[in-house]
Amino acid sequence: NQNFTFSYLINSFYKWIDNLDSSKKYLLYGYGNIGKLIYDKVGDSIKTIVDMDYKNISTKTLPIYNPLNINSFQFDYVIISVLGRENEITKYLVDDLEIDRNKIITLKFKNV
Repeated sequence: NQNFTFSYLINSFYKWIDNLDSSKKYLLYGYGNIGKLIYDKVGDSIKTIVDMDYKNISTKTLPIYNPLNINSFQFDYVIISVLGRENEITKYLVDDLEIDRNKIITLKFKNV
């Protein structure tokens, strides 16, 4: 049923966040609803946020930058929080911005 599926996905999402290594520095790609949830939950491990709409959004504590500036920042991993565009963004990061594919994290859940 749909309620079970939704509950399962939300719980999986929070478990996924809880399993992030808090000793690592993360760069968050995307600050929409999912990005905001990740940022609120992970907190200090998110060192930088990039978003294509960087001029129109903000956080209380971190500025948001254009993704073109990604190589100006120190990070261990990039978390892509834009659901449904992970492959497109990964290709952009790897091919255009020369980010190591092994440093890219996307949200993946098992089918219910």
